[in-house]
Amino acid sequence: MHRLVCCPSLASRGVRLLAFLLAWLLARPAGAEEAGPATPAVQLVAVLEAAREARDATAWAGHLPRVGELWATASEPDRRLLAAQLGHAFKAREEPVQQAALGAALATRDGEAMWKAGLKSLLPEARDEQPRPLAMKALAAVGSLAPEGAIGTLQGLLEKAKDPQVAAGAFEALGGYERSKQREAVLEGLIKVLRLQMPSGGGGQGGKNPSGPSPRWKALEAKALPALNALTGQRVGDLAAWMQLYDENKKRPAVLFQQPLD
Repeated sequence: MHRLVCCPSLASRGVRLLAFLLAWLLARPAGAEEAGPATPAVQLVAVLEAAREARDATAWAGHLPRVGELWATASEPDRRLLAAQLGHAFKAREEPVQQAALGAALATRDGEAMWKAGLKSLLPEARDEQPRPLAMKALAAVGSLAPEGAIGTLQGLLEKAKDPQVAAGAFEALGGYERSKQREAVLEGLIKVLRLQMPSGGGGQGGKNPSGPSPRWKALEAKALPALNALTGQRVGDLAAWMQLYDENKKRPAVLFQQPLD
């Protein structure tokens, strides 16, 4: 893959964009005109492809927000085209393009489609010692979009990430799965991780870690209570009370969730 040129001259940029658009129009299958004018989504795909092929990162990033704007009214075939464009942008080398793609993904509010399109590629790796800020933003975005397919990835980061903030970010993201059919298993996993990391004897919370508060525990503790309450709809005031509540209901965890699933 060629490296994108972020700042070509305006004249050169315009010529390349127009050339690609002309080539795209000429390459349309015979009879395409009979189906009527291209939809806004198809028109946008042509513009995005032109910017990508012209190696114009500025134009590429500038047009990506339109994906989120068009998503709600786009047909399923058009959504597939738009999702494919986001997939290209997720994997771009230029961070502004990735940032624009992440914003567009959030705007779609369609977690399943975004996960399938390749949102995972923006997430931090478990081995990362200092992840990019964009990777942490992507982690938060996954929590907002809550795709079912991401649960295993988030659990892996929670349990294995080297960076305590990545583990805490995964914990927080899993708190966004209040509408998931897997939410009871998610809750069980969160409690298990807390028990393993919690210092023993800490406030009567039943921790299994004999050492003092570690950086990992401190990062998790800061996110744990809000995430557990968000996942379940509870309004428990402190973590010790939450652990006790879970122990009292662990044989019937469904009662811990305030909102029934549809």
